Amino acid sequence: MMVKSGYIPLIGVHVEETLQAPLVVDAAKVVYIIVGISMYQEVNGEFYPLKNNPYNAMTIVDVDIP
Repeated sequence: MMVKSGYIPLIGVHVEETLQAPLVVDAAKVVYIIVGISMYQEVNGEFYPLKNNPYNAMTIVDVDIP
């Protein structure tokens, strides 16, 4: 399952946001919680992903092992 926030500007104030992902999990399986950040450039009101890897990040923040 994937949950996405809206686009967050790099400059200015952004109100704190909580993302929720309701999961139906098999108790016998391992669950990985992964958070990723992707950078986008806005051009004429459209957002385009930056394909340069140093600007994007992903990490495992929790693992639930049965």
